[in-house]
Amino acid sequence: MGTLSAGRGRFAHRSAWLVACLVALSSLGPAPALADGSAGSDPTSAPTATSAPTSAGGGTSSEAVPPPADLEGAASVVARPATRSRLAVGDSLMVGASPLMRRHGFAIHAQVGRQFSTAPAIVRGYGRRLPRNVVIELGTNGTVSLAACRAVVNASGKQRRVFLVTNRVPRSWQDGNNATLRACDRSFAAKRVRLVDWYAASAGRPEWFAADGVHTSAAGRIAFARLIDRAVDRYGL
Repeated sequence: MGTLSAGRGRFAHRSAWLVACLVALSSLGPAPALADGSAGSDPTSAPTATSAPTSAGGGTSSEAVPPPADLEGAASVVARPATRSRLAVGDSLMVGASPLMRRHGFAIHAQVGRQFSTAPAIVRGYGRRLPRNVVIELGTNGTVSLAACRAVVNASGKQRRVFLVTNRVPRSWQDGNNATLRACDRSFAAKRVRLVDWYAASAGRPEWFAADGVHTSAAGRIAFARLIDRAVDRYGL
């Protein structure tokens, strides 16, 4: 009987230990989802989307321009790989244009509500996989700082060309952002940075925009994607 009692004691102790382990594992929850919706980690994938900061100088989340209803189901797009060594990093405008941009050979890393200040880390995250032509379409949701703009160009490296897309957003930060993008362009050697002037190209074209004057209509998305594609065709590497 003593041996049987000891065996039962050991069994009860092991059972309690197993239950405790199961409870601890259940508290960890499921594997985190990547920006493209898959779970777990994939070392060959594009860097995941970065949440918008709330610090001054990079725009605040309260400034974000709400997306139209047709974009609510596609808050972020991370498409890979690029077919022509092209990457487009952007916000909701790029999310909306992503099917057209992919047809032009671009990889897309776009997120609704994204701030410009997240761009340097996104570009650095690609490492050696960063395509030769990098398009940055940001500034819709808040201010662009010259420091952040220079940082994203430097992060891209001298062997790559960076295309900065100007903003058309009827908000207080529009003109300042476009001035900053132009100053950023001027601060680098010729041809290293190119401006894609969406602000000028879309002037007097209300049919290219939704009611908010920011997000693009079907016709506007075509014009937006074509403008960027032609700029990279002409000036890209």
